[in-house]
Amino acid sequence: MATVNGKRTNIHFAEFLSTALTSTFELETQLLICERRKYGNANKLNECLSLASEMERMIFSFRDYIINDKTTS
Repeated sequence: MATVNGKRTNIHFAEFLSTALTSTFELETQLLICERRKYGNANKLNECLSLASEMERMIFSFRDYIINDKTTS
């Protein structure tokens, strides 16, 4: 998160969060490929997919909050 210190505005920080969100989508895609090809432990894959989905929701909500925050810019 050291990269965040260089983000001077909410818009810049929201762009950083968008990149993080994209990374979680890419991770989810790789996990789904593993699941469909039956690589790895099914229970662990489901756990990882659940965590990835939770991270996506949290990042998206935080990004939305940052974009709509009227107290700073």
